[in-house]
Order: sequence, then structure tokens, then C-alpha cells
Amino acid sequence: MILAGGGHTHLEVLRRFAARPLAGVKITVVTRAPETPYSGMLPGWIAGHYGREEVHVDLEPVVREAGASLRIAEVTGLDPDRRRLHLDGAPSLLFDLLSLNVGSAPTGMRLDGAMECGLPVRPTEAFLSRLLSMVGDPSSPARALAGDRLRIAFVGGGVTAVEVALAVKYRLRDQGVDLMLFTEDDEPLSSLSPGARARLLRVLSRRGIRVRTKSRVAKVGPRGPIIVDGEEVEVDVTVLATGAEAPPWVEESGLALDPRGFVAVDAALRSTSHPHVFAAGDVSTVLPHPRPKAGVFAVRQGPPLHANLERALLDKEPRPFQPQSVFLTLVSTGDRYAVGGRGRWSFEGRWVWYLKDWIDRRWMSRWRL
Repeated sequence: MILAGGGHTHLEVLRRFAARPLAGVKITVVTRAPETPYSGMLPGWIAGHYGREEVHVDLEPVVREAGASLRIAEVTGLDPDRRRLHLDGAPSLLFDLLSLNVGSAPTGMRLDGAMECGLPVRPTEAFLSRLLSMVGDPSSPARALAGDRLRIAFVGGGVTAVEVALAVKYRLRDQGVDLMLFTEDDEPLSSLSPGARARLLRVLSRRGIRVRTKSRVAKVGPRGPIIVDGEEVEVDVTVLATGAEAPPWVEESGLALDPRGFVAVDAALRSTSHPHVFAAGDVSTVLPHPRPKAGVFAVRQGPPLHANLERALLDKEPRPFQPQSVFLTLVSTGDRYAVGGRGRWSFEGRWVWYLKDWIDRRWMSRWRL
């Protein structure tokens, strides 16, 4: 069995196989890096509340505890009919059973000029390093036009864009920065309840972060994003925090996909076209129960994915699972303050941040082996 990706779901799968191993099963974990970041704490890292080691899981001891082997390589393709997983710079791997938890890619990288002039929020370490170096270097392109204040544009209107923008605003609070957020939607944060959305919009206003709705960025240039109606907005840094799409190789994999290009899986997290392939997290869509691309759902998919992989290895039929329809959402606002929501209820305060911090640290403590 191959576990492709070291994301939140596969961490839980490995933990459960460590507690109850299956004889005669060889598990190989393929991942691009030996450490995996915990998405829930990344805004806190950007804001400066956490160190790097506090938000990353070292995969080697987790894999070793499960009796599995670790292969550091980038997945570049998949042939599900021949049961081959293709890797960058390494021979393909054969598998009997495959599980995909490889995450997603930002859609903003498709924008004209994004590769040359944009700053994607992922991977977070590269984003943070580049942002701080640009701010600290007076000769950098980011400082050349800055004058007294650095102008940063965020492209995207989801929770990630808002949370990262607030984290950057806090991190650079002594630098003198102006932040703008561009979204092509009628309003930002459409995945949240009206109450939580209103609270976060008030926080953005208090922090001086301007939000421009119905503004689709057509091009990213050295002087900032150019809006589709032709208006040019001059900024010093353009941060790409747009929505998610599947990695490019998924489109050519031969797996059944949903209309947005994500791996289509049933309620058992099994591919609807290839029963020996499972998928979880951002790379997939559970057709009977579609949910937003968020870490909370990836974490919750760990136990049912493990149970169904185990059943498949034992030649048993996988069982469907029902994801929660009402769930807790906690969004940090840069400082030690957060906005929360559950169903129709919303709340905010410093206590919400400390609740989030406690939940995040408790989850991370599972992997300190």
C-alpha cells in the first residue's frame, strides 16, 4: 500500500496502523518533504506567535512507528490501471492499494504574470521568507516603490486570504503597511455564516485592510494587479491567496474527477472509477457529501479512511461515513484574538484565540514521538 502525501488525514492513518498493524502489509509513504505543516497554525506562524518547529510534524518518527517506509519524492503522475505512481527523478512505484492525500495547488498561479511577479502563500515557509526579505531589503522591488508605507495586495476572498492578510498586518505592524484585498465574489468569506462573516469584516475594517469585491484580477505585474475593467492598481507586493485546485497531474491520471477537477470519491473515500484508489483531504471531493477545502475536514477523514483502507486490505467492502454538517470554525485575526462560528452562532474575543491555540497544540502533541 502506498500513502501518497503526508497530510493531516494520512497522519491519523499512520497513527492507527501503528496501534494496530496488519501482518503481511508493506506501507510506503511518499511525500515531497520530510516535514508536514499543520494548516491550523500557519497564520500564527506568519504572525510570529509560533516558531517553525511548533507548526511542523516530523514525518520520519511517525512513519517508523507505523512500521512503514518513507520516500521523499514529488508525485508527478499516476497510472491507476497499471497501478503505478510516477515520481520526479525516481523510478515509478507499483502498488496494490493507493491513498492520495497530496493537498491542492493555488488557482492564482494561472494568472498572467503570477509566476514572475506574484507571491503565493504556499508553501508558507517560502512565502514568509520572501516577504520578510523583501520588507527588510531597501533595494528589493518591494521597497523601490514603497515610499513611507509598503503596499501589499492580497488576491482572494476566502478564509485563507483574510487570515493571512491579518497575520501579515500584525507581523509588519511596525513597518508601516497598507493592505488591500481583491475578490471577484460579491462578498468575501462566503463559506462562513453571516454572523462570523460580519465579525471578520469589522475586524478587517478596524485594522485598515480595504476590501474590494467584484474585482477579478486579470494580470499580475511588477507594479501590482490589473483589474479586469482595465484599472491598474499600483502595489509593491501581490500575494496570491486564491482558491484551491488539484495538482496538475491529477487531470491526466485517468481517475474520475468532479466538475472542478478534484478526485471524485464515494462516501467511503474510494475513487468512483478505480476501487483500489482512495483519496482524502483537499485533493478530493466526497460526491455524496461535498464540503469546503479546509483542514478540519481532512483531520476528521482520518479515522474512516484508516478503517476503509484496513477493510480493503482484508478484502472487505469499505463502509461509508457521514461527515459532520455542523462544525466549529475558528479564524485568527493576527493578534491573539479570533472569530469563531458554529452553525448559526458566532463569537469573538481573546478567549477564542486561546481556545484555538489549545486545540491546535493538543492536536500537534499527538505527533511528538
